[in-house]
Amino acid sequence: MNSGTINLLQIQEGENFQPGQLFNMFDLISIFTSGGVVLWMKAWYEMKINPINAFIKNVLIEDKMGETSYKVDKYIVKWIISTEYDVYFAVCFQAALPIQYVDDLLESLRKDFLK
Repeated sequence: MNSGTINLLQIQEGENFQPGQLFNMFDLISIFTSGGVVLWMKAWYEMKINPINAFIKNVLIEDKMGETSYKVDKYIVKWIISTEYDVYFAVCFQAALPIQYVDDLLESLRKDFLK
């Protein structure tokens, strides 16, 4: 994995991913290793709880990896994993806002990050 391949500032500034409608629906995007090292994280809103920490504790540590989404409080965490590098790509959004393109976004994020 070459983490220098992707310019994370481009994501923050919206050059690779379109700002506005694309990210208005998300509260947080995180990329982290199975060992717990956060490689990149962007939060658009302040949250009372950390859904990613709850996801790690209640899904990863308890080995419930057959699932692809996890609901905690008013949030849903969806993720994909790169098994080759043991890297997780997770997005967090409010459960009241069903988002149809989450899987496509996660796949694009994975492909761009692992170039």
